[in-house]
Amino acid sequence: MPEIKITQALTFKFSSIHHHFFLLFWLILNLIQAAYTEVHNDESYYWIYTKQLDWGYYDHPPMVALVIKAGYQFLSNEVGLRIGNVMLMTLGLLFFLRSLPKALQHHPVVYLALLAVPFLNYLGYLVFPDGALVAFGAMFLFVYQRWLAGDSWRWTLLMGLLAAALLYTKYHAAIFFLCIVLSNFTLLGKRKFYVILIVGLVLYIPHIWWQVSHGFPSIKFHLVDRSSAFEWKYAWRFVGEQLLNVGPVLFIALFMKSRDDFERALVFLVRGFFFFFLFSSLRGIVHIQWTSLAWLPAIFLVASRWSERPKRKWWLVLILPYLLLTTLFRLVLLDIIPREKIGPHYVQGQEEWYRALGKEVGDRTLVFHNDLKEPSAYEFYTGKPAMALYPTGIKKSQYDLWQLESTLTGKSVVIASKDPFDGATEFSLGGRRRIYLKESRIEEQVH
Repeated sequence: MPEIKITQALTFKFSSIHHHFFLLFWLILNLIQAAYTEVHNDESYYWIYTKQLDWGYYDHPPMVALVIKAGYQFLSNEVGLRIGNVMLMTLGLLFFLRSLPKALQHHPVVYLALLAVPFLNYLGYLVFPDGALVAFGAMFLFVYQRWLAGDSWRWTLLMGLLAAALLYTKYHAAIFFLCIVLSNFTLLGKRKFYVILIVGLVLYIPHIWWQVSHGFPSIKFHLVDRSSAFEWKYAWRFVGEQLLNVGPVLFIALFMKSRDDFERALVFLVRGFFFFFLFSSLRGIVHIQWTSLAWLPAIFLVASRWSERPKRKWWLVLILPYLLLTTLFRLVLLDIIPREKIGPHYVQGQEEWYRALGKEVGDRTLVFHNDLKEPSAYEFYTGKPAMALYPTGIKKSQYDLWQLESTLTGKSVVIASKDPFDGATEFSLGGRRRIYLKESRIEEQVH
């Protein structure tokens, strides 16, 4: 008997080390990727938020600004920009792995599945609000799983805190909570469920007040400005992008059946997010990461069923092509595979371009016409002032809420546009990229 106990203890320790080795591998891999991948324009736009921390921003709640600020105040480079997101995503995966059945927590198939979802890996090192959203979603589900087993006050209060964290991260959290409630109507009869709602909403009041005091800019942007005419092509594009960038796991999980209340919540999350955004795609473009709160639930469902039928090798056959695709994607962003062989540059080459542009512009403020992401990337790499300018009636940005335009009235600036316009001269870098510039006074270009 003592020998059996010793063997079991050694097996447990080995499994724990194996479990932590994957998380350490994930952490190191994404820190390396974060260090050697140049900043994406979306990331630099979120970085601009950190210059004026607030309870809300034109496009999103404030969590992405806090995640960036946490690292950038110590390291003023790409790593500092991204380290908060990398750490948070790693922590989220820890909670996800801990929510799996014990027999599956250290199973290689789960690690392969995580590494084989291209966009999940993408969110692992580039800063988008969706990275924190995935992490907080995993934490919430971990706590919810234990709350279902025994709704103690500890789990109740933690769920309230995590509910607020999700809401402060992205508005998609509302769909997340709706799916969970729809999966288990008995929640409506539990007193502690309402405590969760109250805690989450009370903590969310500052953002609600921010929206009210600013005229609900985020609501108008997401529900009105992003709408377009009905076209079937958007739906086909949504399905195709999900298949390419998320993989078959999401689609297989759509047909899974639940075996308990927790799995029922996962099934509702997968189906809810997929069909909600499939319907939404009929009125405009749906971005790939908008279904991100369904990805880990999908992996949970599919991997748990696979572990019960280990002879089904087709699962590995489905995973391996996406594992290769993810690896290729990482190498392209690192510029290990030259971009000339892939197509136009996506991220690499940003720093060279903006520094050259900065020398051309000098100390004047660079004002980008109809572009909210270029000025932030320019400012990140040059440290020089820039802003976006949209004509009246066209989509606005955080720059408009800050009313930066008023600070430039009467000053000499350089207007920049990707398209030629009267009086502009072309500026290019080796013929690979070009922009049109014109020195002017800001009041001449407002309307």
